[in-house]
Order: sequence, then C-alpha cells, then structure tokens
Amino acid sequence: MIPLIIRLSGKVTLKIPFFGRKTLYKKDLWRYQANSIYKNIFDIHTKDPDKSPPEIMAYSTPVEDSSSPLQNPEQTSHCSIEQVPGLDYTEPAFQLEVVAADDKSLVTFFYQVGTVPGGSDVLPKTEYGGPSAIISQVMMPW
Repeated sequence: MIPLIIRLSGKVTLKIPFFGRKTLYKKDLWRYQANSIYKNIFDIHTKDPDKSPPEIMAYSTPVEDSSSPLQNPEQTSHCSIEQVPGLDYTEPAFQLEVVAADDKSLVTFFYQVGTVPGGSDVLPKTEYGGPSAIISQVMMPW
C-alpha cells in the first residue's frame, strides 16, 4: 500500500505591481512518512481452528393462513422450509431459509432430507450457498 506522507511547506512570494510575482523562499519545513504496509491490517483471523458453533438467530417469515395443513410450511424458530408453489408434483422444489452467523469464521450451510428427523435416506448431506436456497432435486428414498 502507499505510505502516508505528511508535509509542511513554506513559501515566501513577492508581488510587485507591473512586474509580476517573484518567489523568494520555497522549502519543506517538516516531513513525515509512515512505513509501507505490506499486509492486510484488517485481517484478524487466527490460525487456530474455530470450534465454537455459529449463532443461530430466531427466524420468522409471515406464513399465509391456509385451510389445508399440508400446504403450511414446516417451521421451527431457527429455519423455514417451504414447498415452492405452482410446480408439478413430480418435480417439487423446496425453499430453505436459515439465519446463522459466526464472528470468527465463515458459516457453511448444509441440508439433508430423510424420512425420519435427522435422516438422510432421501438426499445425503449437501452444501448450499447462502442463508436462502431453492432446492429442486429428484427426491427418492434409496
């Protein structure tokens, strides 16, 4: 990066009518230059692995009331899973949303689908990018 330079200059100029200006004295009186910075001073990562879990905040999206309980999304206080409406039943898509943050490392999001809570017999553990994603995959038990 370019170093910081602070300079105090002095200049004495004589202005004579009809003859113009004449510089009598011009010199740097004081100067300071900081050393060049060769690394990112905002990088605060440590080499130690971050073993702390991310902070998962309460998540709430307004859910439209529906007369059929099959159309209501499955929700917890930490995430939202909703089937994308208007698609053929043979090729469904689901929208996953979660709010998680970690001040020490990047948060990586994964999902898996099973026929029982915590299971992965329909889709194995898969990474997706970002706090919101629409997943459209063929979901058949293995």
